[in-house]
Amino acid sequence: MKVSFPKLKFDDKILFRIIGIVVRAILIVGIITQIGITIFLTVSSLIISGPVALVTTAIENALLIIVLLEIYLAVEDYLSGKGRTASYVIDASISFIVREIIIDVFNGVDSNTTLLVLAGIVAILSFSRFLTSRAEKGI
Repeated sequence: MKVSFPKLKFDDKILFRIIGIVVRAILIVGIITQIGITIFLTVSSLIISGPVALVTTAIENALLIIVLLEIYLAVEDYLSGKGRTASYVIDASISFIVREIIIDVFNGVDSNTTLLVLAGIVAILSFSRFLTSRAEKGI
């Protein structure tokens, strides 16, 4: 006995849109959550630990928000098909590594080698960002 199923039409664009909406929603929830965490930790460190901890906490968490925003822009750009995704990913990487450098400086680094390696990575990423911006302009 043969069972026939009606042909189902499957549109890739619909799936792409659904995945895009889900990814955007996850990133927005992450950004909003990080903003809330930043506010809470900043107020807590002001009350409990004093101004030095306030500055450290505020900078660390604010830079993490910037990294999340860069990732959101990369996803948004990719899903809209504009093609500048590499620039946003490089920018997010630079922001994250600069954040790590600042955290290491505030917390005291065990060796300067760590800072030199991170600075080298920032230099390489900055150069690649320069090259991608030139390629985007068609130079």
